[in-house]
Amino acid sequence: MSGGFRTIAPRGGQIATYHDRKYSVMRRMQNDHAAYRALMAEPCEKTISHTEEPRS
Repeated sequence: MSGGFRTIAPRGGQIATYHDRKYSVMRRMQNDHAAYRALMAEPCEKTISHTEEPRS
């Protein structure tokens, strides 16, 4: 049903370092997104009217 196989070993050196950093960036983006979602899910203290003056 299937042919022979070969083992594919991961590359090392600069390629591995690049992908490790890329993975770290992706994980940080996921964590940041989760924090933003949690922040937006919190109930507001009051409804903000578009006619109110902005806070300083």
